[in-house]
Order: sequence, then structure tokens, then C-alpha cells
Amino acid sequence: DSSYNHGSINERAAYRHTNNLKLNPNMKYFDLFKNLSDSLNIKVIYLATPKSKYFHLDLKKQGYDYFWHNVIDSLEMRKIKIWDYEKIENDTSLKWWPNLFRDYNHLSYDGAKQFTKIIKKRIRNSS
Repeated sequence: DSSYNHGSINERAAYRHTNNLKLNPNMKYFDLFKNLSDSLNIKVIYLATPKSKYFHLDLKKQGYDYFWHNVIDSLEMRKIKIWDYEKIENDTSLKWWPNLFRDYNHLSYDGAKQFTKIIKKRIRNSS
């Protein structure tokens, strides 16, 4: 909490990862990849990894949440499989601990191990 309250915006992940987003995202290279994987009959699962509550707070505070939602909406319109775990720490059915994240948008070692178990289980169940 204290690092969030005292960090400058230029040091925060939400700013660094979203400050170049545009209102209408350029999906040209995504579409090229999708066309290639479709033509090769490769099943792709796109994964939105967990982000901390501080990442989402900064995203909203800086007004980049709208741009990020446009990216997600653009992906969903393409009828692809997206597993969205960005707000996983809000899931009360999971047993998370205070040190889930190493920083604003990277899981700690233990958080990564727990998240890997979740993904492996979902892959096993979707086969």
C-alpha cells in the first residue's frame, strides 16, 4: 500500500504499459497471427494475466482503463478464446495471500505457482 501511495506515475506499471494505447487499437498484426494460426489449424488460447488492484486503480486514475477495454473488446469481437484472469485477486473463492504480487503487475513466485495450477487445471478440464 505504501509504495502505491508514494510512487510517481512514471514508475507505475499501468502508465508504462498503457500510455501508448490509442482509442481505436491497431489489430493488424494480431489479425495476421490469427489468420496464420487458423490456416494451420492451431488452437490458440489468449490469456490475460493477473494484475494487482493497484494496477487497476492506476489504470482508472490515469484514464487508460477505457483504452484497455477497447483492446479487450476488439479481441472479443474476433471470436477468439480469451481466459481473463486480470482481476483474479477479487475472486473470493480462491485462497490468495497478501504477497500474491511481486510488483504492480507481476505475480510473486508463490503467486505464479498457484496461477500455474489454475491454468493447468483449466486446460485439463477443457480438453
